[in-house]
Order: sequence, then C-alpha cells, then structure tokens
Amino acid sequence: MLHPPPHHRMIKTLLAILLLLALIACGESVPEDSPREAGSPPPEEEATARALAESSSDPETLRTAALLLAGLASEGDAPALPHGRTWTHHAEMMDEVWAQVEERHLEAMRSWSEAELSALRKPQLPLLYPFGGPDFLSAVQLYPEAESYLLVGLEPPGHIPELGKLGADTLATELERLESALETLVESGYFVTSRMGKDFVAESLDGVLPMLYIFLARTGHTPVAIRYVTIDAEGRLCELDTVVPEAGRAVRIDFTRNGVELPRTLYYFSRDLSDEALAAHPEFMHYLRGLGPFNVYMKSASYLLHMPEFSTIRDLVIARAEVILQDDSGLPFRLFAPEKWDLRFFGTYTQTLPSYREWFQEDLRRIYEERTDIPPLEFAIGYHSQIGGGCLILAERRPEE
Repeated sequence: MLHPPPHHRMIKTLLAILLLLALIACGESVPEDSPREAGSPPPEEEATARALAESSSDPETLRTAALLLAGLASEGDAPALPHGRTWTHHAEMMDEVWAQVEERHLEAMRSWSEAELSALRKPQLPLLYPFGGPDFLSAVQLYPEAESYLLVGLEPPGHIPELGKLGADTLATELERLESALETLVESGYFVTSRMGKDFVAESLDGVLPMLYIFLARTGHTPVAIRYVTIDAEGRLCELDTVVPEAGRAVRIDFTRNGVELPRTLYYFSRDLSDEALAAHPEFMHYLRGLGPFNVYMKSASYLLHMPEFSTIRDLVIARAEVILQDDSGLPFRLFAPEKWDLRFFGTYTQTLPSYREWFQEDLRRIYEERTDIPPLEFAIGYHSQIGGGCLILAERRPEE
C-alpha cells in the first residue's frame, strides 16, 4: 500500500475529526435498517469493514485507484501492482472506448450545456438525478460546476478492494466487465437496466463505485475522501465508521478537479423510489425535503414518474425543483403548468421505443409538430441512440408573484 506524504496524513487526520463531528451531530439514534439493531457483524466482516473505512480516507490511495480503473495511471503507478500487462491492456481498451464516448456524446453535450444551460445551472443548488444509477458522466457534462450531485439507483454502491491483491484471472475478468459496461454506454447513450445486474455484480470490483471512479478520473476529477453513509430517522445524513452490506446503501465521495479547487461532493444512494418503498423507509424523503430547492436531471427513467406508484417522488420533484432538465421519460409533460414553468424544447419527438409505446405523449408530440423554432440536438440522449435523436425539455420555475 502506498504511504501518503505528511500533508496527506494531515488531510487524513482532518477528515477523521470531521467524521467524528458528523457522527456526534447525528446523535446516538440508529436507523431502523441498520444491522446494529440485530447485533454486531461477524468478526471477519467487521475486520474487512474497518480496513475499508481506514483506506477510504487516504487521498493518495483513492487517486491511484481511480487512475488505474480509468486506464490513466502513469508508469509510476502501475508497476507497483502485479499483472502489469493486464493493466496496460486495460488502459488501451479504455482509451479506445473513451474516444468513442467523447466523440458520440460528451463534446457536443458540453457545448450544448454552455450555450443553453449555463445561465440556469445555479451551482449552489444540489443536482438531484433520480433513476440515474452511476451516470455521473452526463450529469457533470451538463452541470459541471454543481457543488453536490445526488444520484439514485437500485444497484448497490459496492466497494473497491486493494487492487494489488487481486488475482490475475479475477482482475482480468472484472476489468473486462467494466470495459463492457462502458461499451454499452457508447452504443446506447445510457446504462441498459437489464444489463446493469450483470455489469455491476462481481467478485471484487462490485457495485457502482468502480464506474464512479472511472467517470471521476476520466473527467479530470480526483476523489479525496469516500465514506459510506446512512440517513437517520430525522432525515439527517450520517457517516458510518464500518461498512456492512445492509448499512452500506449509500456512499459519499468528496472530489476536486485537477487538485486545485475546493472539494465538491458526489452522493450515490441505492434506493427504490416507489411509493411503497419510500413509505417503508420515510427517512429518505425527510432527507430530500431538507435539502431545500434543487435542480433535477432525468433521462432514461423508464417512464416511472408516469406511473401512479411513483407519486411521492414525482410530487416532490414538481414541488421543489428550480430547474428540471429531462427527456420524455421523466415527468409527464402535462404536469408542467404554463403559469408555473418557462419551457424550452430541443431535439425531436415522434415516437418512443416499442417497449415504451404506452407512454407516448400526444400533447408533447403536438408541441414538437407545431413549433418551428425547436433546435436539434447534436448528441444522443435517453432511449434514442442515434445522433440527433431524442428530446430534451428544459423547465425553469417562474418566480412567485
């Protein structure tokens, strides 16, 4: 394991103090779903948890892991690990795949955001991305200055072990799986739900954390601290001092860009956003309501907010969002009351994928048919994988009179 220089040890100590203060602020209450209610974890699980918690506050370890997984490690990083050829091959594959991601999606997405969205981004507001899974990539292209990102998906956060201790076969297999997941993103413009169960379940590099590390590193960001978190009964975010499967349903990653800016924060919550699930664990809605106003981004959301069993999160978004950027799979178009929202439209809207035909919106189609001033999109978005396909709706809440 790499030994951090003295200033990194100072950062580690400061982070430990902040963690202690956070735990004190959360009080002594333990969430209902915490395994501590049912007793302590087995000794071997506790030992693993402590090792992960300790390594999670070492900025140099986090930086190196992110660079390696992203295929960006320098010669000074990779030789310290066994299976050097495996890492070299991974770097070549990642460069090839990333060039396609950049060409097909990212460059045009950044340009569009700067031209159309920059005046509305409001970096101080959290960016909530329901049903987004690990898609930090598109979120940071569209909202590059956000101080905090809140991604919500069904997949668990997982963990990242000490990479140098992985066996050759395990390492090769799991790096290939990550490459495959990225290739799916290139082809579709989104993570295919039916494939995420396979792409993010693994022996060692499991969950969404490896992909989040890749996206951070490949977009010029560096993780400086990571903690597993939970939410108490009052809706307060509390950091965990151990990592056990049931408790590790959410993760906080503090990161910087090129090591020069103040840290910003990426949260990933493994949550079912259906009404039934939120009623069973109301603390998550308490937490979201406590955020105050926020921005919202949604794409490839399976039209869940069109369904009656997702009314709780739908009502929260429509009531609290300042700016909503979404494709047609987000909020139903009919919910954007013209007296409350200023609306802009981009791209095209003539059909949905066959599997979502029942959610085609005639009122939205008429808007696109009647308007002659809707600009095209030069990047793929949502379920429409062809360049220029798909639509975006940009809704800004009107000031109250």
